[in-house]
Amino acid sequence: MFAQEVLRGAPVVRDFLAGELREWVKARSAVIRAWIAKGRMDPVEPAHLFFTVWAATQTYADFDAQITAVLGRERQTAADREAATEQLVRLVLRGCGLAPRTSGEGSAAGGADTEREERTWR
Repeated sequence: MFAQEVLRGAPVVRDFLAGELREWVKARSAVIRAWIAKGRMDPVEPAHLFFTVWAATQTYADFDAQITAVLGRERQTAADREAATEQLVRLVLRGCGLAPRTSGEGSAAGGADTEREERTWR
């Protein structure tokens, strides 16, 4: 319903988008700009970073029929969702000049394939 509302020009939610959501984006954009200024991440336009994340996640939320058809499945599996999550995290982080690391990186971490490793970020 949200996508349909926006596609119609957002007649019902326009005030929310132009008010509360815009302020939310401005506040978070200031944080991202501060990280960029401190060299913690590559320069990106924060609002467009949010649009990219929203677009990617909205696809998985609203277009299940397309995803399952392309994957050749009746429904998405937990492995499909995990693969999508890993892909999006890597694309977004690398696009910002960041790279995910696992806690065992740089050491001989035996048995890591059976345990979910905690992520740290550089």
